[in-house]
Order: sequence, then structure tokens, then C-alpha cells
Amino acid sequence: MQPLNGNLEHIEQYLQRAIATQPKLTNDDIDAGEITVQLSEQIRLQQFRWADSKYLPHVLTVHVLEDKPEKIEALEIIFCAPEFTKILMKTAKDANLECLMPIRAEVELVKRNHSALISGSNRCAVTLTWPKLEDTLSLADVLVDQDQRRIIAIHVRRAKMPILARLTALNSEVYRNNYLLIREITHIGRLRVVIDDKTGRFLRRNDFVFAQNDDSEAICNSVSRQHARITYQMDGSFYLEDTGGTNLTRVERVEEGTKKLIDLRPGRSIIRLQHRDIIHLGLAQIRFQIVDHIDPTVLAEISSEQERTIISQSNNNQERVPSVTMRLPVYRTDE
Repeated sequence: MQPLNGNLEHIEQYLQRAIATQPKLTNDDIDAGEITVQLSEQIRLQQFRWADSKYLPHVLTVHVLEDKPEKIEALEIIFCAPEFTKILMKTAKDANLECLMPIRAEVELVKRNHSALISGSNRCAVTLTWPKLEDTLSLADVLVDQDQRRIIAIHVRRAKMPILARLTALNSEVYRNNYLLIREITHIGRLRVVIDDKTGRFLRRNDFVFAQNDDSEAICNSVSRQHARITYQMDGSFYLEDTGGTNLTRVERVEEGTKKLIDLRPGRSIIRLQHRDIIHLGLAQIRFQIVDHIDPTVLAEISSEQERTIISQSNNNQERVPSVTMRLPVYRTDE
């Protein structure tokens, strides 16, 4: 219990520091001690057995009252920060819990009667959950038995395109690097959720996300919240478009041994990406790569890809489901 308590203390200290840097947040919005207690309870209760190990759900959902949309961005900065993710992952590891993927945060607006919220409180609350079907960032769907606290099956989502590509940040901090493009549209920007400053209206969610940094000179802060978009089109190619970056968007390309720089104008130009292009968003640089197979270090196998037989209850009789071999992304803490 001592390692868990020590890590929880680090979480509370981090939250106290992070909350103090967000002028939009008050004691009526979030309490560091309260969130830490909730996390402790979630880690204790949300443990699911799969083969010979126990796994912790890897989506941290931050529940915010629906009349507080203007708080989303500040909470995204706190809970999506790499420092927070690192502490939370270490907490799980020290508790002998595995994670199928790195823990990531999602902020959602809920009604006052939501079960996760403390009755009579206006403050946000947190829960650890498995990805929802509509979760566009998830690479796999996890079917669980909540009563028995066990994982029943894992279904890897198939890419919607015949080819895949990868984005790798080269000089700045992002929430999830070596990002696989498995959907037709990938939004790139700073912060996960983009809210209109004037109306508080939800604008979009980013997929490849640059971190927010308190240092105004940090490279990641030169990336706009709605900076760029990569789309896969029917001709079998990926295309880059500037969707409103304050700073310059350009593509660095080497052709016949000569480096070439191609500038994009917001909303008025689009470029077909080539393998190993370097995308410049302000000062930040991203490498674009076409991949012809899934790197085994990214899509690792669980329990040596052994076959499993699932037993389910059907009319009070045990029904044996045929063995299936499943592989899925697994987070390796030693990477």
C-alpha cells in the first residue's frame, strides 16, 4: 500500500500546482484532494483480470457539469499533461496493474444527476473507463464483465484505409507520439478539445495533440489549437491542409538530394504528402511516414498471442465459444 500512497501524494501535489496555474478554475470547479481520493478508489475498484494479470481501464474520464463548457480547456491542460500521465502510469505499475494502452484523459460534459458527481457539488469528478464505441482514438474495443471484473474479449479495430501512415513529433512534446493514422481524417493541434473562446461552443477534438506548456517560448505553443488536418482520399494518398494555424505551415521534402520547402496558406492550399516528409507547424516538426506493416513494438501481442477459450452463460448452461487469437496494442512500461 505504501507505493500507492506515495504516488497518490505525488498526484495531489501535481494537481495543486497545475490548478494554481489555471485562472479559469476555482475551488468550485475542482479540488485536488477530492480528485486524488477518487483516483485511489478507481484504482482499487476498477481492476479487470485477463489471463494471469490484472488491467486498469486506460481512459480517464473527467466529468464536468454541462453548464461549464468554458472550463474544458483548462481541465484538458491539467489532465492531458504528460507529467500527470506519467505519474498515473507509475501508480498503476507500482500497484501491479497493467495497461493495454497509455492512460489518456477525456473531458465530457454531464448533467447534475450524473452518478460520478458528488451530490450537491459543482466540482468535476473522475472515473477510469474502457473506450466507448464512438471513441475515435481507440485502436481496440474491450468487452468486459463488470460484475466479475474480467476482460471477455478484445477486438482490434480495422483501419479504414488500405495503407497506414505514422506521425512522429521530432522536437516538441505531444500527448501520444508515433501516432498511427487509421481514419480518413486526422486533426492536428494544441489541446485535445477546442472550444470557442467567445461562445464556449465545442469546435472540434484533435487527434494528434501538442501539449500546453507554461513557457511562452516552448515550441509546442507555436502550434495553434486548430492548426492542420490530414485526410486520406480515394486515390490512395494522404493530403495535408492548414485549417487555421496562426503560424506558418510548411512541408519539408527531399527530392533528388535537394531539400525543398513548400508553404501552405490557411484554407486555400492542400498538398499530397510523401513518405518521410517533415511537416512544420510553427516551430514544431512532425515526420510523416507510410508504413506497410504494423511495428510489433507498437502493436504488441498480449500473453504471447496464446489462444483463449471464452466461457459464457447461456440459459444457465455453459457455452464454449471457439478459441480466437487476438492481438492488440499493449503499453510497455519499459519503453
